Amino acid sequence: MKLADYVIPREKITLPGKKVGGESPYFEVRGLCLDDMTFLVQRHLGPITRALKLWQEQREDVIRTGNLGQFVMTLAKDFPDLMAEVISAAADELDEGSTATARQLPIATQIAALTAISRLSMEDAGGLGNLLAEMRQRLESAAGVVKS
Repeated sequence: MKLADYVIPREKITLPGKKVGGESPYFEVRGLCLDDMTFLVQRHLGPITRALKLWQEQREDVIRTGNLGQFVMTLAKDFPDLMAEVISAAADELDEGSTATARQLPIATQIAALTAISRLSMEDAGGLGNLLAEMRQRLESAAGVVKS
């Protein structure tokens, strides 16, 4: 198979509202890629650092209970601008209008999107440990650039 033939896995996120043609409105998200992570780190270094610290504090509980949704809800509450850009990036709609809409989605829709993005990113990264290791490397690189 050629790389160009690979279809990136996506998940539908149902939006509230009237059905159109028998189907509820929705948008699709994918896992985050390195370009997304680089963009997000450049724009949100502080919040990402705080979110990673929060993850370190809650990691054992999240893994033990399997309650990733609760952790995602905390991130959505504490880091709304970052989470809106994560949703926009994963929807391949990283523009001001889409980010503003992502910021105003109902919390249940935001949590559904962020949970799907987390799951798709972790699967693609080979697990949460690999994803966090990559994030740490990106943050350290960004911090080195900022100091220079």
